[in-house]
Amino acid sequence: MLAGVNRKLIDGVEHIATSRERALESAAKLAEMVRHDPDEIPAAARDMAASVPSEVYTRAQALDFLFDSAPRLTKDERKALRKKADKAYTKGRRGPQRSYLWQPDAAFRRAELDSEKEKQRIRRDARRELDEEEGDGGAADEGPDYADIASILAGGTERRETDAGGVRNDGVRLGYRGKTHALIGPPERGKTLILVAMACDELNAGGRVLHIDTDDNGASDLTALYVAFGADPDTLADPQRFRLVIARSAEHVERIVAEAASWGPTFASLDAVAPSMALHGLNPDVNAEYRRWHGIVPKRLAEAGAAVFQNDHVNKVETPGGYATGAGQKLGALSGIQYGVSLVEPFVPGVGGAAALTILKDRPGALRAVSPSGKSPRAAVFSLDSRGGSSTWEFWKGRDDDDRADEQFEADVVHVLSLKPFPASRSKLQAALVASQGKGWGSDRARLALEEARKRHEAPNLFPIENKE
Repeated sequence: MLAGVNRKLIDGVEHIATSRERALESAAKLAEMVRHDPDEIPAAARDMAASVPSEVYTRAQALDFLFDSAPRLTKDERKALRKKADKAYTKGRRGPQRSYLWQPDAAFRRAELDSEKEKQRIRRDARRELDEEEGDGGAADEGPDYADIASILAGGTERRETDAGGVRNDGVRLGYRGKTHALIGPPERGKTLILVAMACDELNAGGRVLHIDTDDNGASDLTALYVAFGADPDTLADPQRFRLVIARSAEHVERIVAEAASWGPTFASLDAVAPSMALHGLNPDVNAEYRRWHGIVPKRLAEAGAAVFQNDHVNKVETPGGYATGAGQKLGALSGIQYGVSLVEPFVPGVGGAAALTILKDRPGALRAVSPSGKSPRAAVFSLDSRGGSSTWEFWKGRDDDDRADEQFEADVVHVLSLKPFPASRSKLQAALVASQGKGWGSDRARLALEEARKRHEAPNLFPIENKE
């Protein structure tokens, strides 16, 4: 039996705390028992079954081990003993059910230590290579020790205004050239759609767009999306105006980033953070590694003059004021705006949807100054209409909650009044909405709008109002 182990019977299950090292020691003792007397093989097989876990030796391996340890046998002797050993092994397995709780032994600890050393070595080499690429060594410490304040003052110190990306319906842009931005939110909130709409606004304004995809969206699907959003095919085919990259490796991405300085994109999409960092062998949960990735991809694109927008996930299922998953440095590293993306209307293919863009951070402050007040104001609502095969969208200026609710309610009532025939019940209203818009409203929204519309409805009811809720 296993020596030096702890055993405890709980609910008919014998829990055994042992280690592989101890199990192998027990097997070696049983092998010694049969070394000079092969007739001991059945007894050793029984003890092997009772004491050595199958994770160490399976049934076949255990019996082969014992026969290999015994003196040479004739074919008939081996066959006869094998049959006895099989029966003995089966008897050894009888008894209470066993559960082995593996304890780390010296070999396990050595293997674990070697594995950790290898991980640290790889990480250290990667950091050294990144330092060299980023120029963190002495060779990169170039330029003046102090900022040239006189030159800055001579050039003027006017407040920075937004000048890139999406265009709000009041003409205000939603990003800054030369700055890094982020769209954060749970999956299926339209973040990629928002990026493409912003890129199309940039192209329509005469800008140049670089779109780097590491999220397996595919070149064909993304191109089709740009076309559906109204991008000019000739512009998309012009490499001086638009470049789409399906990233293959870290080296591929870094080569694209380096080339950006030669053609000067004014807007860059990074979709998305986690898979892009994975290409570089970096962990998005580690602050230092996020900073490194930010320094070699988004920051360098911003230094080339682009308004850089990256897609990321939040650390909670639905929270407009949430933080991006992983490293806490994600918010601090951004030099532009971080938007929280929350759902207003679900995005349905061939129909559309809407999402709100909430300001979580605006380092220059220009967009916050022309948005509703509050700690995390709603800067815009992205509204997409995809009915009819093509897509139209609008970045509506954000409004205070009360104003927005009043305006939405009034619009709902007007829409109900416009329906012909006038809906006699909420179920008929929902059916009319699905027929005209492809989807209905929430229960409370439909009920309140219908109640107010009934009050304003001038035509007399020629039939009883159904009370089907």
